[in-house]
Amino acid sequence: MGQGSDEWPAFVFVTADGEQKGWVPARILRIEGTKGRVLLGYDTTSLDPEIGDELEAIEEDVEGGWLWCRDSRSRTGWFPKNHLETPGR
Repeated sequence: MGQGSDEWPAFVFVTADGEQKGWVPARILRIEGTKGRVLLGYDTTSLDPEIGDELEAIEEDVEGGWLWCRDSRSRTGWFPKNHLETPGR
């Protein structure tokens, strides 16, 4: 079970079965010492768009500040809300 970060305190970096790794919201984990159990299914995929790409927000992790988005190539993943610019700004 990993540590959270100063920038994203609502998330914990985890390793599952020694191979799968990613950031997971602490609110969906039951942590016991250095191990934990995920209480809900969660996809840790994040998007890596180019500057100027348009993203469609599908779901928001309000506590964590991330949006589940779809890009123009229909890829989906999490992206930090505070790194987006609203059209017309």
